[in-house]
Amino acid sequence: MRALRASEILDLWETSGRHHGVDLALILLQTASPELSWERLVRLTVGQRDERLMRLRELTFGSLLRLQTPCPQCSEALELELESPRLRVGSASSAGPHESQWEGWRLQWRLPDSEDLAALARLGGQAIGDGEGVSSGEGLLLQRCLLALWDEEGRQRVAGELPAAGRAALGEAMSAADPQAEVIFDLRCPRCEHRWQSLLDIVEIFTQELATQSRRLLAEVHFLARYYGWREADILALSGRRRQAYLDLARA
Repeated sequence: MRALRASEILDLWETSGRHHGVDLALILLQTASPELSWERLVRLTVGQRDERLMRLRELTFGSLLRLQTPCPQCSEALELELESPRLRVGSASSAGPHESQWEGWRLQWRLPDSEDLAALARLGGQAIGDGEGVSSGEGLLLQRCLLALWDEEGRQRVAGELPAAGRAALGEAMSAADPQAEVIFDLRCPRCEHRWQSLLDIVEIFTQELATQSRRLLAEVHFLARYYGWREADILALSGRRRQAYLDLARA
């Protein structure tokens, strides 16, 4: 894996509006690791994918993460600075199959991947007919990731027959097996003292940083093209340090 080049950052930003976040995450990884096939990237667990995205973001933008989030209680804007290596908590060694036990039931399952996330995105809040009061997203993941299920008497059951407590236990087992898939950190508002938890969305963060960096690159290209008459491709081919040196000379 290598850092994204300036021209690639602009290309990714330009086309990002045409892609869902699930696809954009894989496009980012394939751009930086062209030796990996799309099929292999799709089959990465969510945690494996996010761990790679974290490393790619560090290579491209550095390890410091600057985040802004409003307090849900008083709307105070919080500004956070985090070191991304500390947010890499480890991902699964394999997608599965895995096995776990709950109240005498035996569950065989695999971890969700990008294809599962895409299926959830396509679901778009539409209910699925499992008939057991399972939420649409949870029910779809059960259907896709729960490979086999046996009750305490050894009888094979279907996903919709797993009780709510069993579904919760399965979710905990999945989280433990692939912790990078759901990185949650604690927050406290300095204004009203409200405390809450927030989920780290590395895809959204990366997408926002691509947009910010692209605007900066376009401004640099605009200035240097007008000053020196260079083409966009030639300006973007310069290293960041050399491009900054020309900007400083032109502005002196």
